[in-house]
Amino acid sequence: MDHMTETFLEHFNQLESALKTKLRKNNHVPYSVLVHEASLKDVFIRKHKSILNSLGDLRNVLVHGEGNDIIAIPSEAAVNTLITIVEKYTKPSPLYNKINHKVVRTQSDRSLADALILMRKHDYTKIPVYKGQAYMGLLSGNIVARWMASNISADGEIRESLKKVTLETLLTLYEKTDTVVFIPKDMDIFDFIKLSRKKKSKLSLYIMTQSGDRNEKPLGIITAYDYPRLLHELEL
Repeated sequence: MDHMTETFLEHFNQLESALKTKLRKNNHVPYSVLVHEASLKDVFIRKHKSILNSLGDLRNVLVHGEGNDIIAIPSEAAVNTLITIVEKYTKPSPLYNKINHKVVRTQSDRSLADALILMRKHDYTKIPVYKGQAYMGLLSGNIVARWMASNISADGEIRESLKKVTLETLLTLYEKTDTVVFIPKDMDIFDFIKLSRKKKSKLSLYIMTQSGDRNEKPLGIITAYDYPRLLHELEL
């Protein structure tokens, strides 16, 4: 058996075994069925389902060809593609390693003026607000605009000082629904992509904590700006 065929079959067996393990299937389930069922649950397998089926066809030719004549040899591209698929599927990148760990946040007793200065400093349009260690809500440009619209006089002056209104007051008045989704530290990139499509944050913002509890210390943050880079992890 030539080296390319041997390498291909070795990695194909690893892939098939990994599919069976994740799907909790026995050895008698056909590869095509494994790919189909995995594609219903796994975003990475779903994206590359066509390639995976083609690799399965190639495996069948290599294994089930009649006689001893070599009727096909895997190309280097096919082998490299399979190796990449096996590596990404069996060892998906931890999300923690791919996100921003610097979570800029503020406290609920701070004034709107303080928060706006902080947002301007970091060029943010929204910022998480905590009351001690407990998450209270998300201050957004929309909330600021709504407060200003409610406190502007006929001559265009703001009736209340930005230094006097607290963030707790603002969030109590205007943030009625959860706009942030909390995720655990042990989540991998593919699980996050799947989650972000099923449980979307209204403001495209996710905060990572140790176990996904909203009142734990924030360990990282994901915004819409990060999505293209994370989605690229699906590519081969």
